[in-house]
Amino acid sequence: MKAIEAIICSCALSLALAGQSPSGKTTAPAVQADQQSSGSATGNVMPPSAGQPPMANVDDQAKSLAKNLNLTEDQQSKLKTILQLQQQQVQAVIYDRSLSQEQRMDQFRSLNEALISKIRGLLNEDQRQKFDRNMGKQTGAPETKDSKNNLPSPVSEKADTTAVPVPKLAVDLRAASYKFHVKFDNGGQEQSLNLSTTIREENGNWTALDVVDTPNGPMTDMATLEKGSLILKKRSVKQGSVSITLNFSGDKVEGNLSMYGAQQPIVADLGGPLFADSAGWEEVVACLPLAVGYSTSFRNFDLQNRRSKLMQLKVTGMESVTVPAGTFESFKVELAPTDGGPEKSTVWIARASRVPVKVFAVLGSMGRATMNAELVQ
Repeated sequence: MKAIEAIICSCALSLALAGQSPSGKTTAPAVQADQQSSGSATGNVMPPSAGQPPMANVDDQAKSLAKNLNLTEDQQSKLKTILQLQQQQVQAVIYDRSLSQEQRMDQFRSLNEALISKIRGLLNEDQRQKFDRNMGKQTGAPETKDSKNNLPSPVSEKADTTAVPVPKLAVDLRAASYKFHVKFDNGGQEQSLNLSTTIREENGNWTALDVVDTPNGPMTDMATLEKGSLILKKRSVKQGSVSITLNFSGDKVEGNLSMYGAQQPIVADLGGPLFADSAGWEEVVACLPLAVGYSTSFRNFDLQNRRSKLMQLKVTGMESVTVPAGTFESFKVELAPTDGGPEKSTVWIARASRVPVKVFAVLGSMGRATMNAELVQ
């Protein structure tokens, strides 16, 4: 189910510009714009065809924020005016054929910064703190400034060179397919989705594919994993007009982000190979020598901040878990970043079959929204 969080992170800007939250619920356009789009590029970009992207209803946006932040009537009226102007400005940028790729991205970032500033200016201190938490910000977290636009951007960190060997496997993957029912809860806004995972052997490697059915079309996350070690070699993430391709070799990742035809390179030092960090990560974890008390660590890739991060895994016990597919005596496996970040996951893996049957996750990239996924078949 990591596919969902990764796609949400990578698609945040495009969905925000469309006035839609990743869960399909409406929210303020461009508020959740991912600062990872701050790179430069050249060349003209053709805007989407007529009618795309769909702009969310301003009344719905205002009501959603008003309910979440407990706004007064006067605040709601001012917020609606701000959102109406923002929506008009976003549409003008999208359909301006004279803009180059770099100019379009610059204007999107500028609009996003202005919108956040205007909304925060409406709020009292308590509301402002909640708004910042909902946007996934950490109070007092260090920031750098984009030298060109003076915008906050994620702190750039060098790869952690701590020696972390790839965990040894008890078994290798096996060809299989699973279906899960997924529920999101984002500040009381709930969304249900269906997810399918397919593992197959292909060209001497394993391929894992996650497909999530959403109201805005399918989201996919495909990973190529090395046989015998399950080290991540390639990854492809896509929804609609947004796609990401990543190639992992040695201690480096190189790839590309494409959004509405705009291209941006992705290059980062990792400090070591990645493990259990893409489609099918739960099935990869199930291949470890699981036992109560077992623990290990490995690297993941923080797509939003373009750096590797160390993850700690521990089997904390055995539990009987009932899901639509049945009742299973399961290993309870907990994962969290070693730096104490907000995201964390718990996966229950059936002891007899080594099949992931349930996942609960706190999605740090969505301001601590939660996700619960259960095996259907």
